[in-house]
Amino acid sequence: MSQLTHYKYGACYNVSVNGNYAYYSDGSYLKILDISTPTNPVEKGELLLPRPIVNMKSMDSYVYVADSWDGFIIIDVSDPNNPVEMSTTKLGNVVDFDLNVDSTAIVVSGSGGIYSVDISDPANPVQLYHAAESGWANSVTINDNYAYIALQSPNKIVQYEISYPDSIYPNKNVDLSNFPNNLKIDGQYLFVTTSLGLRIIDVLDPAGLTLKGFFTASQSWELDYNGNYVFITTPTSVKIINVSDKMNPVQTGSFEVTPSNPASVAVMGNYVYSAIKTGLRIDDVSNLAFPVEVKFVSTGGISFDMDVNGNYAYLIHSPGDFSIFNIADPSNPVKLSSLGTENYFDIKIQNNYAYLLAGNNDLQILNISDPSNPTEVSRKTFFGISRGIAVSGDYLYVADNSTAHGFQIIDISDPANPVLSGSIDSISCNSVTVLGNYAYLAEANSTVRVIDISDPTNPTQIGSLSIDGVPLNIESSGNYAYVVSGTNGLRIIDISNPSNPAEVGFFKNDDYFMDAKVVYPYVYIADGYGYVRIVDVTNPASPNEVGVFATGYQPTGIAVDNNLIFVPAEKNGFYILNNDLLVSVKSKTNEIPRNFLLSQNYPNPFNPTTVISYSLPESGFVSMKMYDILGNEVAVLVNEYKPTGNYSIEFNGNDLSSGVYIYQMQAGSFIDTKKLMLLK
Repeated sequence: MSQLTHYKYGACYNVSVNGNYAYYSDGSYLKILDISTPTNPVEKGELLLPRPIVNMKSMDSYVYVADSWDGFIIIDVSDPNNPVEMSTTKLGNVVDFDLNVDSTAIVVSGSGGIYSVDISDPANPVQLYHAAESGWANSVTINDNYAYIALQSPNKIVQYEISYPDSIYPNKNVDLSNFPNNLKIDGQYLFVTTSLGLRIIDVLDPAGLTLKGFFTASQSWELDYNGNYVFITTPTSVKIINVSDKMNPVQTGSFEVTPSNPASVAVMGNYVYSAIKTGLRIDDVSNLAFPVEVKFVSTGGISFDMDVNGNYAYLIHSPGDFSIFNIADPSNPVKLSSLGTENYFDIKIQNNYAYLLAGNNDLQILNISDPSNPTEVSRKTFFGISRGIAVSGDYLYVADNSTAHGFQIIDISDPANPVLSGSIDSISCNSVTVLGNYAYLAEANSTVRVIDISDPTNPTQIGSLSIDGVPLNIESSGNYAYVVSGTNGLRIIDISNPSNPAEVGFFKNDDYFMDAKVVYPYVYIADGYGYVRIVDVTNPASPNEVGVFATGYQPTGIAVDNNLIFVPAEKNGFYILNNDLLVSVKSKTNEIPRNFLLSQNYPNPFNPTTVISYSLPESGFVSMKMYDILGNEVAVLVNEYKPTGNYSIEFNGNDLSSGVYIYQMQAGSFIDTKKLMLLK
C-alpha cells in the first residue's frame, strides 16, 4: 500500500496570540492571521508541518510547536506571509511546553518526563537536561526560576527549580483529587483546570503549594487569563471567572460554543480567540457579562466518513460539513464545494444524489449533479438514533440504534419526497448492508440478523447469528458477509443460505477495527489504532493480512474505488492510498518512487522482529539509526549508499528491553523519524 496524497487541512485545536497576529492550527498547517482589526482578520501565510499540532506558543518573532511524534519545532514568523521552519528537536511524545525569558524552554512529554532546552539559537536548540517523572506530565507553566508541572496518575502539581537549566529538579508539590489538565501562573497564584473545575494555588505560601479557592465546572480543559479574569473551556462553552477574590472565584459571564468542545483559548485585550475544531472563533468580551461573537475563520474540521463515485470523492466532516473533491488526479484532490447544516453520521452516493444521515434523526438528500453547487432536495425526519445506511435501487435502508425504530426502509424513488415503506422495531442496529433480496444487520447485542426485503413494505427476519463482540460495521459480497467488531476483529460469515448464516473464519490482532469495505478478494479495514489494513479473503476460513499503512491518527471510515483507498483520518484530513497489489487504474504503481518515504514499522508493537520499509526517489547515502526514548543510539539499521528504489529491512529486538524506541532515516536533506514499541 502506498500513499498518493494526504489532504492535511483538518481540525483547529490550537491558538496563540502575540501582538497583531493570531497563530492557529488547521490540521497539519500552521496558519497566521492579522488581527489588527479583530472584527476583520486577514489571512497571511501558512506552513505545512509533518503532523497536526498538539500545542503552540508564540514569543517575539517565533512560534514554538509541540508535535507528539516529531518533538519540539521552532518556526520563524518574522515575515508573517512566509513562515519558515527553523528546527525540530526530537524529544519523544511532546504534549506541552513553556518559554522563559532567558531563552530556555521547559518541555513535558507525557510519560517521557521533563526536558530543559536552550533555544537561544532557534536554528540549533540544545537539550540541556532530562528529568524523569512517575506520572504523565501533561502541562507546564514558568514563572522566573520555577516551572510548575501538571501530573496525572498520580494527580498533583510539582514545582521544579530551573535556575540552572542544565540541572533542573523537583522542589515542592501539592496533591489534587482529580486530573489536572492545564495550568497558567500569574505572579503568586497558579490557575489549574481539572476534571472538576478551576483550582487556584498559592505558590508563595511558606507552608508550600497551597490550595486557596476553586470554581466547579465539569470537565474544564484549557485556560488563559487577563487581569482578574480567567477564561476556561468546558465541553460546550467558554466560562469567564472573576478571580479577584482568590478564595471565592465567581463566574462573570460565558458563551456557548457551536460546535461544542473548544480545544484551546487565548485572550488579548477585549477579545477571546477560541480554537473549536472547525475553526478559529473571535469573541468581543469588552462586556464580560455579554460576550459577542464577531468573527469565525473556518478550517478543515474533523473528518468522519467518505464515499466515492467516478471522479469525485465526498467527505463529511464536523460539524455539519459536506465537501466534494475532484479526484481525477488522485495525487492532487481539488475541493470544489462545501455545504454545511449539522452533524452527519453516514453518507452514501447513488447516481446524482448524496444521502446523508443528518443530526440524530434526519435524512438529507442532496442533488450533486453539479459538484460545484450541491443543493438540498429534501430533508425529513424518520429515525431515532441513526447509525448507518445502505442504498440499493429505489430504496434506502437505515440501521437505527434506538429500539423504537431499529431497521427502516425508505422509498427514495422520488428524492424530493422520501417515504417510509416498512420497518422492524425492537432491535438496535449499528450498520446495514444489502445484497439482492436480503439486508444484513449488525445489531448492538452481538447479533447479525438476516432480513428478507423482497417486499419493502414488510421486511421479515429469516435468520440470525451470534458473534463475538459488538458488531460496528457490516459489508457483504458474494456468499459472504464481513463484520468488524472492535477488538474482536474481522468476522467472516457464510450467507449462501440466508436463513442459516454461519461464521467460517476470522482475522484479529490486538487493535480495534472500526469500519471496513469489501472489493473482492480484499477487505479494507479502518483500524482505530491508526492503521489501514488489507486482508485477503480468498480463503474465508483463513484470511491473511497482505498490506498495512500507518495513518498516525484514527481512521474514522474507509471508501474504495478500484485500486484507490480513501481514508478520513479524524483531525488530520484524509488520505488517498493505492493498493499496490492491484494493477493501477488511475496511477502507475511500478514507477520509480516520486518522494522519499519512511514507513511505519509493521507489526507495531512487535516481539522480537518487525519490518521497516522506505523509498528513495534518487540514489544517495542513507543512514537509519535506532534510539531509545532518552536519545541513546541502540542500533544502526542502514549506513550505506543505496540506488533509487523501494526497500524493506527486518529489525530484531532480541537484545533490547521492552519499551518505546525511535528510528530516524536521513537521505540527503530528507529526515524523518518514527516511533516503535517492543513488547516482550
